[in-house]
Amino acid sequence: MYKFVSGSLFASLLMLTACGGGGGSDDGDGGITPPGGLDYVEFDSTDDVALFGASLLSIAQSDPVPETPASLKSYKSVESCETSGEVETFDTRSDSVDSPFTDSLFNIDATEFRDCVQSFESAEFSFSSTIDGYEESGTPADGTESGIDYVGLGAAEDMPLTLSTSTTQGGVTESSDLRFFGVVHTQSADEAHLSSHLYLRGEVESHGPDGDYHNRIMLGESLDGGYFVTSVLPAEAAGVSETTLDGLLGAEDLLNDDCPSGAVLISTVSPLLTEDESGELLGGELLLDADDDMATIVYNEDQSVTVTLNGGSPSTYTQEELEALEAECQP
Repeated sequence: MYKFVSGSLFASLLMLTACGGGGGSDDGDGGITPPGGLDYVEFDSTDDVALFGASLLSIAQSDPVPETPASLKSYKSVESCETSGEVETFDTRSDSVDSPFTDSLFNIDATEFRDCVQSFESAEFSFSSTIDGYEESGTPADGTESGIDYVGLGAAEDMPLTLSTSTTQGGVTESSDLRFFGVVHTQSADEAHLSSHLYLRGEVESHGPDGDYHNRIMLGESLDGGYFVTSVLPAEAAGVSETTLDGLLGAEDLLNDDCPSGAVLISTVSPLLTEDESGELLGGELLLDADDDMATIVYNEDQSVTVTLNGGSPSTYTQEELEALEAECQP
């Protein structure tokens, strides 16, 4: 459904806006006040909680950093882009990035894209992408702490990094516009160990044969340490990984009033267990704090979920029932 950013964190977040909970609620007296103009999610029923919980699984398994087209990363100094526009790379600087993993300074490489366009066209297929804005990335300057990385996207919340794409094939055109600002800190000992601390604000718009989408998304409370945190570690059982999700997450559908969503504070009660080879879920439990509503989601080995809302009776949804609920909440 969301092919234009398939496999990325932003694609996963879109699930929340298309299938998320009920209308937003007024901010309460306790907890974190959601930033970015989003109210807390209002869970009207266990159906809403189940849909929200199903979406969180794809977030847990997604890449935390939106990808810049690889061909745009090879420019040095100021260069003309393939079709039009230009891109400038800056000299490496040493700077602090307030990493949650180290106090070391980082070697930072920065790039500014200025309406940089690349395109391809044939008799059956055409593609174009335009990227505009600032991004930077770096690693600890002393070189002694491997596996720690930093990525900054956009110069400010009102100056995001933007990526627009358009693809035409068989007479069908799909287009998307992504705008995002934030930082991503990661630490990985190897492929089996990954911790990510994220603060992201974004907007995603898509037009195509499957419909039109315009969504606002956010991860984390603030740049001052109020990150959304994910962690993936090997579990005790061989071939199994455990994932935790903790922090403020929000999403809003700007076109579909039937399924509005909002912000929720997520904490892991027990890690989500997944089989490495198949990706199948084996268990786990999350707590969702939406200020006025409190819900738990238990992920079962048979791919069903059991949800409890505000201390009520638990309700279990099979995978088929979750798919049916999702189908009811599509534009």
